[in-house]
Amino acid sequence: MRADANALAARRTLVDLARARGSALLARQAEPHDELLSLLWCVRFDRAHALRLIAQADAQQRAHLSGDLLAAADLFDHLDGASQAHLRSLVARHGRLAHAPQ
Repeated sequence: MRADANALAARRTLVDLARARGSALLARQAEPHDELLSLLWCVRFDRAHALRLIAQADAQQRAHLSGDLLAAADLFDHLDGASQAHLRSLVARHGRLAHAPQ
């Protein structure tokens, strides 16, 4: 039961980080949801891709993004497979909703 609570807390933290820093990280990307999903696609957070995205971000945001993304990467890497898959499905669903006709 404790592992479930830890996984839920980690997922919430990751979602909060995405909300807080996602627009700064992904503002210059043509498909921001796809970029975010690519960070989470494997069982390990794609740190190399995250660094490339940070390099493209606004200079004032880079320091904040770097620390936050490293923290997010560590959280994601310690999640079980089901929790990782849940996060991927949240990002994918949000992307579909963002592209849905109004």
